[in-house]
Amino acid sequence: MPSTVNFDYRRWIGDVRGRIDVEDYLANRESLLLSNLWRTYQASSVIEFWRMMRAYLNQRSPRIPLSTNFGRVQPSIALNALAPFLDYTVSEVQAVDPPWRMALAGATAEAMALPFAGCYSGEAPRAALRQSIANCHASGIIPVAPWDGYVAGPNGTFGKRFSPPPTDYADLFDFARDHAALLDGWVGGGTLGVVIPLSAYPDAATNSLIIAMVAANVPFRLIGVGGDIAPGRPTREDFAGLSAVIVGNPGALRINAVPKAIAVSRLPLVDAASLPRWSAGGFEGRTDWRLSVRHRPTARGTTIVHIVANTLESQPLSGRLVLHAGTPFRFERTPQRRLLRPGHAPVVLSPQRRVDGAVVYDLPMIEAWAMLADV
Repeated sequence: MPSTVNFDYRRWIGDVRGRIDVEDYLANRESLLLSNLWRTYQASSVIEFWRMMRAYLNQRSPRIPLSTNFGRVQPSIALNALAPFLDYTVSEVQAVDPPWRMALAGATAEAMALPFAGCYSGEAPRAALRQSIANCHASGIIPVAPWDGYVAGPNGTFGKRFSPPPTDYADLFDFARDHAALLDGWVGGGTLGVVIPLSAYPDAATNSLIIAMVAANVPFRLIGVGGDIAPGRPTREDFAGLSAVIVGNPGALRINAVPKAIAVSRLPLVDAASLPRWSAGGFEGRTDWRLSVRHRPTARGTTIVHIVANTLESQPLSGRLVLHAGTPFRFERTPQRRLLRPGHAPVVLSPQRRVDGAVVYDLPMIEAWAMLADV
C-alpha cells in the first residue's frame, strides 16, 4: 500500500481477495485484512474520548459524576476498558432475567469496582418481578423502580410500555431503605474466583459454570483477564479471601493471560465436579431458592446471607435451611441469627440441630426475599 491518501479500502480488499460484495463481507468480515486493526483503532479512539471527558469533568467544581448505559452488564473488554472513567453505570435489567444472570451482572460490576443501578426493561408477572427485585439486591445491583419500561415489539419495533402498579413492589423498596446499612457497602463474599478471559466472553461454557455455581450456592467472584484494549492484569490482592480458582471453559487455559493469572493467585485450580465442596449451604428438599453471601470488606468476619428465589416460578419458601461449617464464613461460630423479611418483624433464629458441624434452621414463610444477619 504505497499511500493512505485517497486510499480505497473496498477496492484494495477486492483486489487482494478477488471479490468483495455484501455476501462475502458479512460471511468473512472477522478475517478480512485490517479488520482487527480497525477495531483496535476505534476502541482506542473511544477510550481516548472518555479519558478526555473524565479529565475535563474532574476540573469542574463541584465534581461531576459520570455514567453510561452498557446495555447488559457482563464481563467484556468494553466494560473493563471504560469502567475506570465512570462513577457508576445505569444499565438494563430484563424483568424476566433468570437469577444467575443477576448474579453474573452484579459480580461483573463489583469486579470492575463499578456501582450498578439496574433499569428494568421487558415485563414480568407480579411474583416474578418481586423475585427479580430481590435478586438484584442480593447480587449487589441497585434496582430502579420499574416504570415506563421498554418492551420490544415484533421485528424490533417499540411495543407497549411496562408500568406495573407501585403497590406490586413498594414494600420491597421500603424494606431496602429500612435496612440500607445491610446493603450499602456490602460485596459478594467469594469462595471461588472465576477467571474469565474478557476477549472470549460471551462464552456458553462460562455461563454454564455460573448457572451451576448459583444452583449449588457457591459464593464466587469474577477475575477478568486479558484483552488487547485496557488489558486486565490481576494482582495477588485481587485474589484475597478466595480459596481456589476455576475456569468455565478449559479452552481458556490456552490464552496466555489465564494461566499467568492463576499463577499469580497461588491458589489451587479446581473444576466443576468440586462445586459441592465449596457450597455455603442449601435448603432441605428445595432447589428453587438460593443463597447469596455478602460481606463488608471493612468488617472482617461479618456476613449477610440473602435468601432469594432461583427461578422465575419459585413458590414461597419454608422449611429447613442448612449452612455449612468449615467455609470461610464460619457460620458455626455465630449460630444465632436475625431473620429479616419485608412486612414482618425481625425473628431471632436458633439452630435446631447440627449435622457434621452444619447449622440447621427452621425457616418461617418467605415470599420473595429474606436476609440473615448477625444478632
